[in-house]
Amino acid sequence: MIIKKLKFVFFILILFVAYFYLQYTSNITRIAPYPYIVKVDLKDAQEASKVNVLLMGDLSIKALKPAIEQALDEIQKNYNIRVTLFDWSNKIDTLSRVRTKIESLKKIPKVIIYHGTTNEMKEQKFLLKNINQLKNDIKSFENPKILTALMLFPALSRFIYSNPSVVLTENVVIDNYAFEDKDLFLRNEYLYKLYEMELTELSNKVKNDNSVFLNITTPVDLEKKVLACQTSTSQTLEDLLLKIKNLLKEGKYKDSLLKLMNIEEKVKTNAEIYYLMGKIQLKMGNFVQAQYSLLKAHSLNCEFITNNPVFAGISKKVAKSLGTPIIDMFSNVNKVIGKDAIFLNGQAQEIYYMNLVNEIKAILKQALI
Repeated sequence: MIIKKLKFVFFILILFVAYFYLQYTSNITRIAPYPYIVKVDLKDAQEASKVNVLLMGDLSIKALKPAIEQALDEIQKNYNIRVTLFDWSNKIDTLSRVRTKIESLKKIPKVIIYHGTTNEMKEQKFLLKNINQLKNDIKSFENPKILTALMLFPALSRFIYSNPSVVLTENVVIDNYAFEDKDLFLRNEYLYKLYEMELTELSNKVKNDNSVFLNITTPVDLEKKVLACQTSTSQTLEDLLLKIKNLLKEGKYKDSLLKLMNIEEKVKTNAEIYYLMGKIQLKMGNFVQAQYSLLKAHSLNCEFITNNPVFAGISKKVAKSLGTPIIDMFSNVNKVIGKDAIFLNGQAQEIYYMNLVNEIKAILKQALI
């Protein structure tokens, strides 16, 4: 009898050992529970470690770079110092890729300038079927006791967090899943959460290394058409909006706006209502009201592959909480909405970035001198 019990205990012990072995070997060690592994080209890491100023981001860097170069030229001439700049941006880079690149550096440059959220919404970063696992992982990460344990013993993460389900490479994989509205909202909620986690981690890392992390928010073309979510519309509403669009063709802006405002009092989540209101307000010269309406429209936009104003809001929130510098290009551009042609091929034109030279120079001067 005793032998049978010992065999049973031994069998259970083997099962436990096998489970922990498989869990350990199939997972990765990490502090934050990002549901993806990032594999990018790091061949320029050595060169990036040698400079004073490092540019990171996506295709938006192309328009920003001349303003950075001018600010640095003026600093070098006025203060007789040598400043080296390296552009380590990539047109497809998301914050996840930027974080991985910076973590690979042997030495953090004195200033890192980050600009770009163009691809954040469109990429598949986790599988919707794993959303509950991600939710539980983030809950564990936000538990102070668990986080302390992970900081002391990082390998514990292999047993606490679920396995990453996505690999991010040199190519952006578009999330083509046919989302229902509720799933899309849930997906976006966790994309925003992951972005905030990564931005906070990266900003802290650079700050703790006595370097400066300068975040320049990305402009969003608020005049670009939006897509109303299915749950926010109906055939009756679509018929009403069609009649209003016909009124607009006749130039009856005031009547159209009044009808839209009446509808908006009852329907608060339809992106197209706010978009039409914003376009009419632009026509009428009410730029402040137009900006509010268009911001609301894009925040409710179900065309999820576009850039989103929410990322600018997260960037400002993180910068304020950590005391790190930020230049709000997003808000600067919106101040002239309706007055000038701001965007070309989906990107803010270079002239608007050149208006940032003095602001950039002030931050770089403080960091470099």
